[in-house]
Amino acid sequence: MGKIKELYIEQTAQIWGGQNGEVHLETSDGVVITWSARHLYDDLPSLIAMAHIELEHEQEWQREKWYELGKKLQRDYKK
Repeated sequence: MGKIKELYIEQTAQIWGGQNGEVHLETSDGVVITWSARHLYDDLPSLIAMAHIELEHEQEWQREKWYELGKKLQRDYKK
């Protein structure tokens, strides 16, 4: 299998199909990733579910941070 490479995609620049059974995604730094359209389609339910879970975790973290800040501001204001 070889060494596993990791690629972090913060933002996509472009997504397109080539009408040849492939889907292409270009990252903001110019890297192009090509998927088999069939395999990507089969993976969509899992990808969407994982993204949804991660967004929920992110929103909960943000709520906690805003709550903590509000409490700190209340304490500071009372001083």
